[in-house]
Amino acid sequence: MIPVDLTNSAPMTRSAVVTEILSRIQGGVEADLIISSDEMWPAVLKGTELDIRAALRSAGIRYQVYHSERLSPEDRHRLIESGIEPFTIERIEGDETIRSQVWSAVRLRTQTISATIPAIEPRMLKDMQFLLGAALRRLERGSPGPTIGLISDIPRLTAAQAFDEYTQMGYTPPAGSNPFGEVERLLTRYGYQVRAINPNAPHFGGNLDVVVWLQPRAPVEVLPEFGNYLASGGKAFVALQQYKVKQRQYRGRGYDTVYWPEPQTHRFNEYLKLIGIAQTGEKSRGPAEILMDENQGQLALDTRVYQRSRYREMLTQEVVRPFLIRAIAAGLSGSSPITAHLGALLYIWGNRFTVDNTKLSELGLNVITLAQTSARPWRFVWDGGWIPEPALSSPSPEQFIDGPLPLALQVQGLFPKVMPGDRGAQGEFVLEGRDPAAPHGELVLSASSEMFTDSNIYLNGYQHDRFLLNSVAALALGPDLASLQSRPLYPEAFPIQTRASKLLWRLIAIAAAPLLLIAYGVWHGRRRRVSRSV
Repeated sequence: MIPVDLTNSAPMTRSAVVTEILSRIQGGVEADLIISSDEMWPAVLKGTELDIRAALRSAGIRYQVYHSERLSPEDRHRLIESGIEPFTIERIEGDETIRSQVWSAVRLRTQTISATIPAIEPRMLKDMQFLLGAALRRLERGSPGPTIGLISDIPRLTAAQAFDEYTQMGYTPPAGSNPFGEVERLLTRYGYQVRAINPNAPHFGGNLDVVVWLQPRAPVEVLPEFGNYLASGGKAFVALQQYKVKQRQYRGRGYDTVYWPEPQTHRFNEYLKLIGIAQTGEKSRGPAEILMDENQGQLALDTRVYQRSRYREMLTQEVVRPFLIRAIAAGLSGSSPITAHLGALLYIWGNRFTVDNTKLSELGLNVITLAQTSARPWRFVWDGGWIPEPALSSPSPEQFIDGPLPLALQVQGLFPKVMPGDRGAQGEFVLEGRDPAAPHGELVLSASSEMFTDSNIYLNGYQHDRFLLNSVAALALGPDLASLQSRPLYPEAFPIQTRASKLLWRLIAIAAAPLLLIAYGVWHGRRRRVSRSV
């Protein structure tokens, strides 16, 4: 029997990249597959071992299988010390959720060194060719893999928020926790060496291959160091967030839902404006722009219900609102490997970028739009208070902006150096010039960081994790491995339909069957009359 891989990303089909890397490794490569037996997996995942074995077999790598249940405690301990460890999965048995730990890892080895894929989760099976290719590259070079500097700040309550939401109810305000913890785990699973960077005093040295900066809140004084990192040939992925929309319901307002944009004030525009880019929506210097789009998404948002003066209740409600912006189909660049095979991205409370092409051209920087809004976005100029309902559901003609508008950008070229300037006429920072001998830098910008939080990175129907992984692969690895990472193909999402179009399709669906029966009756009656006349 000849196996045939008919899946859209062909994860079990040997790629030319894997073949080429294998051919350069002297002495051949063998593999150890460490995995839990089928009975430890849920029913829908019992084929995990067969899938991994098929990928190894198609790559021409000889392997041995070690089931975790048959390993001694000492062997398990040694595996954990080497970076291979079990992970938790969930399964439903008799209406009860049962969590258990399973092993699923591959160790590639030559006679002298080894490289591991520490945990192959079910959602990673479609990337088997990339995972093997990246591990073989590490084996070939004898290196632990690209180093990613990860910066993610911890959100903090203001004194007013802590008093209103916790203290006056008799609760102790919670300490902040990292909302982007899953990003570190995801990058580690895919073979990157993740190094945490202090967001209050970030340092971009130490041979970093890529900087991933999620929701910057660092003091503006550190921006020149970041700019000089790019000027020295550095590469970075930066996800910005100008505001987060808070949902509230008040007893005195009949429990109607109201929305308040909570400013985040990242101040990253102080650097971006120097190279001809800015993100709208900044509240620190006057009214802010709240971006909305007719192609809106659905999301479960926390809603705080104020029932009595000292009583608050937190609920989760599914909402469809225009500040949840979907980038789909034509809104995703088909020419970039980062977005070409993605189906949809949800820019949660995202704000557009403005691009000064003249300034970028003068600096010799090239910009590519990776994601954008639909052709009919609009904006609400917010100067405090709640967002009025008409701005959400029935915007006036003057609120519409010519679209589509950019939501993600990729900037490439020789970035200029940055130095502090006169805070008067020259502004906060000035450009110092470019070093012709420096390599080209690269910067990927995302208009929302909320899409990468633990609760949204795997959001059903969207590929936020793929967008991040594709971007990091394009920045940290060569085009060969980046093309493998972006190979999985996702179906295109449909745009949101208007009420009129929904009504029309419902009428068609309801009337189609009766109309077909009537048409058949008319045709059949005429046919009988014709046959009788003959």
